[in-house]
Amino acid sequence: MKIAPFNWRPYQLSIWLSQYFKPYCQLCHCRLSGSNILCTECHDSIYWLPSSKQVELIYQKNLTIQPISYYQYPVDKVIRNFKFHEDIQMIPILYHLIQQLPCPKNCHAENSVILAMPTTNQRMAKRGFDPLTILVPYLAKHWKIPIWRGVARIDNSISQRGLSKLERQENISGAFSVTDELAVKKVLIFDDIATTGASLQELANTLLQENPQLEIKAFCLAHGNLKSN
Repeated sequence: MKIAPFNWRPYQLSIWLSQYFKPYCQLCHCRLSGSNILCTECHDSIYWLPSSKQVELIYQKNLTIQPISYYQYPVDKVIRNFKFHEDIQMIPILYHLIQQLPCPKNCHAENSVILAMPTTNQRMAKRGFDPLTILVPYLAKHWKIPIWRGVARIDNSISQRGLSKLERQENISGAFSVTDELAVKKVLIFDDIATTGASLQELANTLLQENPQLEIKAFCLAHGNLKSN
């Protein structure tokens, strides 16, 4: 899937400003020394790298989904403000989240690619931007692994928000199509929020149908909450 170019400068500028010209914690706004994005107290208040979730795939395989944090305050508020309101002040915090995600073992630029969860043209037109298109370059830079945009999402699938687990599975069935050849054996899928994992499951199965030998792992900004785990 070829993503249309977008103006990168406002998003990158928000990080530069937070690091070098606004020496304040991006959450509590206390004064910082150095180029940190969050103060120690705010950083430590976030639950980092909770237990991974597994979903079943075809060919008797499983997909491991590793969240960076739980979908609870303050992470949920940060994601919502950026995803639904394009609040670029959230970019530095999201960049900080991504920096906490270690590169998967034995994955590198020679054998792996990063695939952001594709969006539909309809949703892109309605929202005006794609949050993952903006965020995934930061993950690629962090891991030093290239981005692959070889999957398209069908426009007739509706938003998964508010649907039950069964409704999500039915809604997302057949929603993806591989549009480009893949030259490596490892695909690292990146999404913003994983609720039931239905979208990630369907995307991984679509890739496996094209190449059953693929090794696929999934990562997301947030999943679940501390009370439900």
